[in-house]
Amino acid sequence: MSPLSLIGAISLAIWLYLLLFHGGYWRARERLPEAPPVPPPWPAIVALLPARDEAETIKEVLERLVAQDYPGALSILLVDDDSEDGTGVIADDVARAAPPHRPVTVLTGVQLPEGWTGKLWALAQGVERAQALRPDAEFFLFTDADIGHGPHQLRRLVAQAQAHQADLVSLMARLRCTSFWERLLIPAFVYFFQKLYPFAWANDPRRRTAAARSGPAERASTTLPGWASRIRSASSRANSSNRFIRQSFAPTARERPSPAIRICASASGTCLTQTRILTSSIPCRPYGAGPWV
Repeated sequence: MSPLSLIGAISLAIWLYLLLFHGGYWRARERLPEAPPVPPPWPAIVALLPARDEAETIKEVLERLVAQDYPGALSILLVDDDSEDGTGVIADDVARAAPPHRPVTVLTGVQLPEGWTGKLWALAQGVERAQALRPDAEFFLFTDADIGHGPHQLRRLVAQAQAHQADLVSLMARLRCTSFWERLLIPAFVYFFQKLYPFAWANDPRRRTAAARSGPAERASTTLPGWASRIRSASSRANSSNRFIRQSFAPTARERPSPAIRICASASGTCLTQTRILTSSIPCRPYGAGPWV
């Protein structure tokens, strides 16, 4: 067999493996149901947003969280991470206009300690304040300050978590693709992520695969003491929440997976839990990405 024939045969074998035996990642089938079972009762939630220089988007982001059709108690806490563009002032205006059943609190972050990254430090402060503001909260919703949530998103997210007794559900935003390079590169990135971590495998308790992206809703009772300090040296702000999920719940390559941990994944997000880990897909839009869900 010639070298070119050998290379061709190897390439064909690899693609056949990916197509037939690699979790069907290319199908992107793992998604949240449109109408998951209704949990009785709906748990209390605190939405946490770290924000730094997000004046362009923060008003609509907060207003869309306030307008969620979630039947249970929902409080919103924004951590202003040393913004210089008036993000905190805009958030204060939204807080004053918010109805009593959807309180919005703006927390001014303190100086970044040595060894921490900004986003992770803001989240750590937010969790501490949220536990004091709403001790009965069963879930925290961690979301970015440039992500827009459709009116039914939180209801679907919590219903799915409750239906599967999940302690953490993480969803990936539908990313904006408007320019030529965005359309070329962003879908390829998401596709490659699914290829690295097939969501069907992440949903399989027999496998060690874990996958997660931003926007998790985590059961407050499973927030591990000192979780933030464990990963304060994370080098990437964008990936800090991912690292928390994996280090807190997912087995490493050298560990045997715990029977108490189950991981599931989906085309636009992941959900990790200490009893179950689910991954599913529900659209949430960065600004300019198109119509809201």
